This record gives sequence, structure tokens and C-alpha cells, in this order.
Amino acid sequence: MQRTSAPNIVGAPLPQRARGYWKARITATREGVEGFLERERAQLPLWLVVGFGAGIASWFALDGSGEWLAVICVGAGLAVAGFSFEGGRLERAIGWLGLSLALGCGLIWLRSEWVAAPRLERPVVTTFEARVEQVEVMAAKGNLRLTLATSDPALPPSVRVSMKADSAPGGISSGARLRLRARLAPPPPMALPGTHDFARDAWFGESAG
Repeated sequence: MQRTSAPNIVGAPLPQRARGYWKARITATREGVEGFLERERAQLPLWLVVGFGAGIASWFALDGSGEWLAVICVGAGLAVAGFSFEGGRLERAIGWLGLSLALGCGLIWLRSEWVAAPRLERPVVTTFEARVEQVEVMAAKGNLRLTLATSDPALPPSVRVSMKADSAPGGISSGARLRLRARLAPPPPMALPGTHDFARDAWFGESAG
């Protein structure tokens, strides 16, 4: 009795029927997506806002310039791929979405660098000159809180200093110029995740100004 082993079919091409099946499935899926995009064509521009917002959100969510650059490269790659290959609405939608993603991340990154200013990394005791921008009376503690515009390039452009009201210079008001020695510290971090972030408030308050 003669026995033979089964033939090795590794690497053998798929039968024509299988190839035709998957090609038909891909074509049907693409036609379905194209039909959906055609029906929703009036809403497609809104996805530019979604892509732009996703780029901005990625800048906040990610930690550093390398990751931000990766988001911009991914968005630019999608844009190039979508606009370079001939196709229908699907390719164009991918291209515009990638472009808006890259623009969102790139523009918020550029804006953050534009408004960047020196910041304190740790508490320091220093002597400096400044102009009084705002005087607030802290009645509960008997203190004055001064918002000062500093002239020292090594310091943040705006700082807040508290002092006892009875030891403050007489007639202090907005526009006055002071020379003082004070202990300056960066805003405290969040006490718990999701609680008030003083550093973020200070950053965006300064940026808005």
C-alpha cells in the first residue's frame, strides 16, 4: 500500500473566486462610504472644525515637542495621501481632515511659543523694580495684594505680591513704581487631579493680556 503526503500549499495564490470575493467586498464597502459622504456632503465642512479641534486637543494631551511634531506629521501625511491619489470624496475627506489636524496642532504650538515668557521654576528671593497694575484689599487678612508689571527680563512679566496693609507705602495705587525685595514662587500645582489649576489660570490670563 503506497501512501503520499498532502501537497504544501503555503504561498500558493488564492483561487480566482476568493480574489474576486474580496475585491467585490472592498468595492462594495467603498461605494457605501462614498454614498454616505455624498448624502452628507453639506455636513462635511463641519469635520474641518472637528479635525482642527482634535489637533488643539492633542497639543494639550501630549507632553512634548516630539509628540506634537508626530501629530503634525501624521496629519500632513494624511493630507498628502488624500490629495495625491485620484479618488472620490473619501480621499478628499481624509486629506482635509489630516490638514485640519496638522493646522490645529501647529497653530496652537506656534501661539504658545509666541506668548511664552520667563517663568519661575522654583521659589526665589530677589530685589526688582515694577509698576503697580492693580491693588486688591484682602480684608480678611489685613493684606494688600499687588499685581506688578516687572522690568527684569529674568522674571515673569507679571507677578503678584502680598504685603501687610499697615506696612505698605502710603498712597500706593495703580501706576505707581516700586522697588522691593520679595519672595516669588510659581503657582501651586493642582492638589488633586481635576481640581483647580492655578498655573493654567496664570498662563492663560497672561496670554489673554
